Amino acid sequence: MNAKQHSTATLLASAAIAFSAGLYWDQWRPMPSNSDQSLMPQVNSTSKRSLEQKTSSLEPLPKKSNHLGNSALGVIGMASDNQRVSFKKQLTAHNYVAAIDIYQLSLDANDTGDLGLKPLLMEHIEMLISSSSQSQFTELTELYLSVFYDDIDVLLSLAKFNRSTGFLAEAAAILHLVKSYAYTNRDKITVEATIDDFISQVHTDLVSADDLFGLANIYQQMHRLNLLTPMHRLRQAQLSIQTGSMASAREILADLIQEPSVSAEAEQIMLNHQQELSLGKGNKMAMKNGYSDQIVLARRGNQYLADLEIQDTKVALLIDTGASMTTLSQQAFQTLSNNHTFNLLGQRIFNTANGIAKGNIYQVDSLTLGRFTLAGIQIAVLDFSMPDGVDGLLGMNILANFRFHIDQKTQMLYLADR
Repeated sequence: MNAKQHSTATLLASAAIAFSAGLYWDQWRPMPSNSDQSLMPQVNSTSKRSLEQKTSSLEPLPKKSNHLGNSALGVIGMASDNQRVSFKKQLTAHNYVAAIDIYQLSLDANDTGDLGLKPLLMEHIEMLISSSSQSQFTELTELYLSVFYDDIDVLLSLAKFNRSTGFLAEAAAILHLVKSYAYTNRDKITVEATIDDFISQVHTDLVSADDLFGLANIYQQMHRLNLLTPMHRLRQAQLSIQTGSMASAREILADLIQEPSVSAEAEQIMLNHQQELSLGKGNKMAMKNGYSDQIVLARRGNQYLADLEIQDTKVALLIDTGASMTTLSQQAFQTLSNNHTFNLLGQRIFNTANGIAKGNIYQVDSLTLGRFTLAGIQIAVLDFSMPDGVDGLLGMNILANFRFHIDQKTQMLYLADR
């Protein structure tokens, strides 16, 4: 929240507290003595009504019953209409700081809701998604989520935007975050339906694009995030059989046999592919022999560090198959920028270990991994700290260009053209 937002909220809160304190004091203060009365300012009924009218734009009058009078409802209605007009005007002009200020004021001034501003906000966000307005979408969602970090509707829109722009791993990470904020049954049903729709759409899109390898990685990530139902896992097992990952298929099916809802289907798949699954144990060496390059990895905890070159400058990145985009720390990028110029493409919202964060997207002319060189690759730059000797994360926008296999025993990365 910027300084303007803090000051606005503080002034409003102070005014509300001061006004409420005055009303409460008027109700229960002790009767003053005759000498005290001569020192106190006299407030007649006319001036008191004037004060209430001036402050009605800040917050509703204290309720003495369950029903407001027609005149009070009219004042609130006029104020809410003015706020809606002003809010929509600021959104249309892309003055998002002012728009969020109005949104906060509407919540602070009305304890029953946001005076109908939320539908206007969601309508505008949907328009930005439809028009792929990345910079404006990023600015608005970052400002809004910096205040209302657990708003399920906006977070789901963020996941939708990431999916529509091809950032599937980031979309999955956002869905995992949203799931943790779904407290009510209604929210849980909404989130679960959205996750199911996401998986179905991604499965259809990647199968149509003949990108089974990318689809398998998304399934693996979503399983790690605990987003897959038993039925989703059944589809994951079938995909593993299609891609020749028999060891993975056996492991998934063995788990699903214990699940009553899909146990019969899991057993049938194992019967149908019994011979292939039994031969899967000996496929590792044959698979390795199909690769054309290998890279020695360094182990860092439960992850592996790979060396590569960005425009002829060496960097060390942790392999992260759960990241759609390769990411550099701000410090590592600054070192690269001393010798190279990069084209800034825009900004995106990322879900990091420290929460929602905005990062810059750059295009690099060349990137070399092993004997392979890629051109026009995008990288993200985030202001986050990495362990000593680590410059960032190696994501799927690079790895997806290859067939690859990580041998944990030998600590080798095997690569081949796709």
